[in-house]
Amino acid sequence: MFFHNRRYFIFALWVSLGTIGVLAQQPVLVKVGGYDFLPYFSMEEGNPRGISADLVVLLNHFQSQYHFDLKEIPSKRRYILLEEGYVDLLLFEDKNWEWENKQVLFSQPLLKDSESFLTLQEGEKSQDFFKNPGLKSLVAVKGYHYAIAGFNADETWLKNNFKISLVSDQYKLLEALTYKRGELALITTSFFKNWSNQNPVTARTYILSQEKDQEYTLCGIISPRSPLTPEAFRTLLVEFYKSGHWTQFLAERGLEDQNLLTP
Repeated sequence: MFFHNRRYFIFALWVSLGTIGVLAQQPVLVKVGGYDFLPYFSMEEGNPRGISADLVVLLNHFQSQYHFDLKEIPSKRRYILLEEGYVDLLLFEDKNWEWENKQVLFSQPLLKDSESFLTLQEGEKSQDFFKNPGLKSLVAVKGYHYAIAGFNADETWLKNNFKISLVSDQYKLLEALTYKRGELALITTSFFKNWSNQNPVTARTYILSQEKDQEYTLCGIISPRSPLTPEAFRTLLVEFYKSGHWTQFLAERGLEDQNLLTP
């Protein structure tokens, strides 16, 4: 009887340890949010695209402790979704985009980018055309934060203080200029450069300003309820950088390694 019970105990212990081992191998789910902000994120035919989407795929292949799951969220609701833990992480955000008084955590810087002014190439236009941009008719993306507006993204306020048309994405900025719905568009510099490389002939019909609306440092914004802490995220990214994957990742997308992830 004792031998039988002992065999049963050993069998049960073996099953329990095996179950614990399987559970221990399960990666921790990290819910990543993204909203239309090219070249960093967009949805195409129901699938996430852009630098954020590519980075999530690479991070999931690079390590097994965490599983990053990227979903689209409304840009205006990203603050409350992150604070309340419905989303654990947002990639490529700037602290100045109304995050100052939010209950969130910040990662180390990831990339630097900027917003520029764009206009149609017409007649004798030169860089002088970009002087006093606030006095010209503008085209901008809904929900984006611009220095010219003091980072105020409220649509009513913008329309009361500027002659401005608001569109849904950055492709629509190009379209609006083409159809002369505005004199200047505010456009993400990396997006326009990437688009120009793919459309070199059409790109010559536009002039990009040398003066920037803003230059920003993009980081990760982390929910206080996230299973991924800023320290753990930094450790992961530093290892990713040391492996050479980060530099290669940026180069393949026409971006420069700005050495922000150096150990």
